[in-house]
Amino acid sequence: MKTHSITFSAVALTVAFLLPGASAQGQDHQMIQPSDLKWSDVPSLPPGGKIAVIEGKMSEAQPFTVRISGRPPSSGPTRMLV
Repeated sequence: MKTHSITFSAVALTVAFLLPGASAQGQDHQMIQPSDLKWSDVPSLPPGGKIAVIEGKMSEAQPFTVRISGRPPSSGPTRMLV
């Protein structure tokens, strides 16, 4: 009985690790170099703040990916959480 339990656990773990990888490979994956990003100024960020849209449209209700660049503030925390 103990052998069946160990075998079932091993099979369950193998399936659990393999399924997420298979679903992620079905999506279109793109590699973008930093030099390919189009940076633009953002009025709502402090001076020097820029944004680059990597994927999606920010004007629509859908997932999107952006990269935000800016210089750290002169005082206070130097880490920005978004």
